[in-house]
Amino acid sequence: MNSLAIGETYRIEHGLGINPDFNAQDAFPDQFEQAASHDCPECGSDLTFEPGVESLPNAVSSALTQQGHKGLHLVITEESALHQLTDTDDWRPFRESKSPRTPQHHYRCTDCSLSIPEGELDRYLAHGGRPVENYADEAAMLESSMADTSESLGMATGGAKDIDNFRDNISEGYLPGDDALTTEGLFYDYYFDTGDDRDDKNSLFYPSYSTAVTNHPLTDRTEHYLTVGLNSTISVEEFERRQINLVAVLDVSGSMGSQFDQYYYDESGQRRSVDSASSTTKMAAATDSLAALTTHLEADDRLGVVLYNSQAHIAKPLSLVGETDMDAIRGHIRDVTAGGGTNMSAGLETAIDLLADHEDADATQIENRIVFLTDMMPNTGATGSNTITDTVADAATRGIHTTFIGMGLDENPDLADSLSKIRGANHYFVHSATEFKQRLDDEFEYMVTPLVFDLQLELDGDGEIDAIYGSPNSDRSTGKIMSVSTLFPSPTTDGETRGGVILLRLDDSPSESMDLVASWEEIDGTIESDRVHISPAAESPEHFETSGIKKAVCLARYASTLQDWLTAVRGNDDWTPMNGQQHGQWERDSDQLRVPEQYQEKFRTIQTYIDETADDIDDALQQEVSLLDTLIEYQRPRPDHDLSDQALDRLGDLVELEPTSNGELAEAWGVKTGTEVHAYLESELEGYYRRDKNHMLRPTEKAMELTQTQL
Repeated sequence: MNSLAIGETYRIEHGLGINPDFNAQDAFPDQFEQAASHDCPECGSDLTFEPGVESLPNAVSSALTQQGHKGLHLVITEESALHQLTDTDDWRPFRESKSPRTPQHHYRCTDCSLSIPEGELDRYLAHGGRPVENYADEAAMLESSMADTSESLGMATGGAKDIDNFRDNISEGYLPGDDALTTEGLFYDYYFDTGDDRDDKNSLFYPSYSTAVTNHPLTDRTEHYLTVGLNSTISVEEFERRQINLVAVLDVSGSMGSQFDQYYYDESGQRRSVDSASSTTKMAAATDSLAALTTHLEADDRLGVVLYNSQAHIAKPLSLVGETDMDAIRGHIRDVTAGGGTNMSAGLETAIDLLADHEDADATQIENRIVFLTDMMPNTGATGSNTITDTVADAATRGIHTTFIGMGLDENPDLADSLSKIRGANHYFVHSATEFKQRLDDEFEYMVTPLVFDLQLELDGDGEIDAIYGSPNSDRSTGKIMSVSTLFPSPTTDGETRGGVILLRLDDSPSESMDLVASWEEIDGTIESDRVHISPAAESPEHFETSGIKKAVCLARYASTLQDWLTAVRGNDDWTPMNGQQHGQWERDSDQLRVPEQYQEKFRTIQTYIDETADDIDDALQQEVSLLDTLIEYQRPRPDHDLSDQALDRLGDLVELEPTSNGELAEAWGVKTGTEVHAYLESELEGYYRRDKNHMLRPTEKAMELTQTQL
């Protein structure tokens, strides 16, 4: 003990955390049950659970009681080990605290003493007890050695990598946001035959083309289509992601403490409270996802962590993974809690500053990337769309790219859509931490490795482009030009590439022949180009040159129908709550799912079309048939109540006037005194109102839901 230095920090192993009233079995029943149900992944012996604070031996308890000591104590014995902390654990807590951090809970083998951090048990069991980082390296080597060396990777556009936010909102009975359904996100759910028949190619990227002519099932209009296949000759064995300097930016604002499957704000703009302590929060999913992400980093990668709410904080400076205690860092990440405002721009700017020293790195060898975990609801600092997107775009010009990982049903897809169009950017939605871990296991290397930038396609002929599907940059593509900011590597299976096409709908009478001129920038800065002569399909409908273009056309029509529905429903909803809580432009209120009858009929027609296409080329399309079933059969729930028509009218006045007093309600209701109002509230509207600290009347959430439904 004489060797301890005042003012330094130490880690204590085998110390006893003492609380006279503490019983580990009662405090952690689930963890003890988990330990009893598994064997040690290293030697097969029994596991036990060791909480960070252990139950105390009777002798110690008696001694403390006799000496009059009360409260929590840490007892150090001859078996304890003290280690002075160095920069290997360089975590900096967001809020300074005088209390020591509670030691991490562990599972421990009763025989070989293998110690497993609480949050790592599933991963250790799956990996046979080996260290996580070593397993990741070995798994990658094994996968490479087993891969078919003749199988090449394909390419997919940046932008959205799923439409899970759209699907999950519908599943939970909410109306999705306008930009929750993107065609590039939808395409990335499927594998496509890219029409690649050009065996003479030997390059990082090259396009291929397929044509189709087909009648639309809703309009019977004849339409001409062209797919741009996104191909590469890089084999799975040859592909290796670059060394990465990664800064994880974690949103720790108050909205991240809300439930993952509910909205932070209800239909009337009021904050929801978390239903129960056991509810999964966005914060829990985010910290688990970030901890999982760190397991894919290698020793020569660098990791930094920025936390932000109303201000930004560097929780972990950018440093080499091989020189960092990553188990300790993952423990710190899981300890992070939510609270405060959402200054997204501060988090971005701090992350960019961390990477500034590396922005001149060789892009062919090192990737500088920010991974942003957030619900996309900034409400303080610079919140304007142009300000935030300009910051991300400016960073991209300096070689710093961004991945956005959206958390929760109420993630703002409009802001995400704007940001993910930028060079080098992509966007994922986290449905659950478990699902995110599975996705990382398959695609982390692809997610952080852009290979091609600024793909431009020009039609040299009389034809023009009417619409583009499968690209986040369709708004930049008009007339004869198609533009895509970024291509990422994408897995290929049985000759088909995940999300591997961009679909163009041509004008009504495309030229009999035209040249397609493509140009792009590769990761090393070289500019490549490709010119090919094609003739649009001359056959009568239904003619599809490949199954890939048939699938792409089907999905594009499906997406367009759903987007038309969203636009119509949201465009007809001009209700603005009188006294909803004031919040930022990116913070979303929940909106009850609505399906007008005229769209139910359209959905039935498209559903039949998709079902037939699924039978013909891909059973995976049945998930879209099921989603349309949900919409077609949806009936908006009406809250149960036993209120009279008069009571409903008077409740509407209470909602409209909130906050209000007895006297104001008396005037609105046409009664003489506030006493009559009070009596009516108690007898007829019990449970539909409350009084705030100023004794003003406010409606409850139940009242808000009921009156909104009546409207």
